Amino acid sequence: MPDVSAYPSGTLNNNLVKISYLSQGALRLVHCSAFGSPNLLAELPEVGWQTPHGTYHLLGGHRFWVAPESMDLTYLTEPREILEELIPGGVRLTQPIDLRCGLQKKIEIVLHPRQACFNLRHILLNLGDQPRTVAAWGITQFSLGGMAAFPQPANRVDPGGYLPNRSLTLWPYTRLDDPRLRFLQNYLVLRADTIQQPCKIGYHHPSGWGVYLHHGVLVRKTVTIQPGAAYPDLDSPLEMYIDHRFFELESLSPLVNLKPGNHITHEERFDLLPAPGITTEQELAEFLDHLLPPPFA
Repeated sequence: MPDVSAYPSGTLNNNLVKISYLSQGALRLVHCSAFGSPNLLAELPEVGWQTPHGTYHLLGGHRFWVAPESMDLTYLTEPREILEELIPGGVRLTQPIDLRCGLQKKIEIVLHPRQACFNLRHILLNLGDQPRTVAAWGITQFSLGGMAAFPQPANRVDPGGYLPNRSLTLWPYTRLDDPRLRFLQNYLVLRADTIQQPCKIGYHHPSGWGVYLHHGVLVRKTVTIQPGAAYPDLDSPLEMYIDHRFFELESLSPLVNLKPGNHITHEERFDLLPAPGITTEQELAEFLDHLLPPPFA
């Protein structure tokens, strides 16, 4: 298995947040720390699996996948070449065109100069000769030991309160009696403990955010939900996944019929806040209530 420390890398640092990315080997952010914390991202040099296209190496960190999940798009082995270009406030990382599918991926990382926040812009281009029904998929892998949450707001979408205001999507292996899951009044909380059984949940609500707390740092990932758009995975623009190796906070763009010569842009905003001393689900809920009072507009 490859060791990411052997690949060339670059770093962005504003003295609050430090981000490191690979400039060769794979399209990955491999380090994110804030306020002097350890690396919040999972480091997984040993994790990979065989595919018809060769061995896919997960590596950890933040990656850019293509949805809907399939062997012939999502799990294509990655080219090692990366074009690194400076842009205002950050860097653009570009992979070569994948001639097997005609798609090309880029990630733009822009770190705020004075605040603990950054943006990731995922750009998926169709440079082939066939249209593709696809979505851009940003997956942030965190190390285990923390807690994650999706908001569960009670705001009405119609005057009488008769219509649903959010949705949750479950995978075949997701168990409602999973001991890591807990439904509180305003949040669905998942404790990132080491349990062999995987668990995955999709989420749709206009608030468009989820959080992960670890090492005294709260990471909030936010995306803009497009009203009326069709999303992958039974309409899930946000997802969380956990197994015995890592936790993932994921977001997806709407599904589009991406014609040759066109592209998708999918942007995530990351806000990092100091949150020391929080050890229980209820303490996390109270912290979020203070930070983002319901209904989480």
